[in-house]
Amino acid sequence: MIIKSKRVLLLFIFILLSITSAHKLFSQDYQGWIDGYIYKNIGNSFINEVNIGYNKLLEKDGWSDLYICNTLSFNPFSWYVAEGSAEFHYSVDPQSQNMTEVRVYIGQEFSWPRFFEKIHLLSPYTYFRVEQRFLNYLEDGSTEEKTRLRMRLGGRFLINNTTISSGTYYIPFYVENFINLNGEATERFSSRNRLVLGFGYVFNYRWRGEFYYYGQRSRNTVEDSFVKSDNIFQIRLKCYLK
Repeated sequence: MIIKSKRVLLLFIFILLSITSAHKLFSQDYQGWIDGYIYKNIGNSFINEVNIGYNKLLEKDGWSDLYICNTLSFNPFSWYVAEGSAEFHYSVDPQSQNMTEVRVYIGQEFSWPRFFEKIHLLSPYTYFRVEQRFLNYLEDGSTEEKTRLRMRLGGRFLINNTTISSGTYYIPFYVENFINLNGEATERFSSRNRLVLGFGYVFNYRWRGEFYYYGQRSRNTVEDSFVKSDNIFQIRLKCYLK
């Protein structure tokens, strides 16, 4: 068990170093994200999630984004989750105009609820969501409505355990693609696809901490095509209420 756990951890470090090295060839852009999550069970099948976060482009006059999101999930079966969410963003951009965004979406997740012991993989999943975006540009007073589809494949490797329990180290990962269904929104920063690797630890039944690296293809001005590559580093702190 210890040998297998070390192999998984070394594989994660190797992949992360390889990706960050490759991105240095194409990108000068780095972002820092920090997020707090609070989860509350409602009955046996519902979970409410509140997420407060802050994103920042780490360069002179880089944009920043403050947001809050509330998501209600319905989990009638071990292999299926349906969710609905409302999200509010306030973005400050010294090189363009400030903007707000209200984003509502519905999503579905289908998973394989088992532990694959040979590779320490827990519950691989596929996730789809449709977002309706309402964007308001504060300087000129204009607005836009955009619809976007997001598709994700992912899972978690457990390093030293067979379940998510106190003292467990794990490696969450996923790939995601963004598809605009009615044209591009007028925004200086926009994502197209991404690869995400993380490292998490379960402190106890209430608290978890996670660190993520995002490598993604995007643009950072409205004139650019989607050829930019970004390095994003994120810290997540999660609290599960009784």
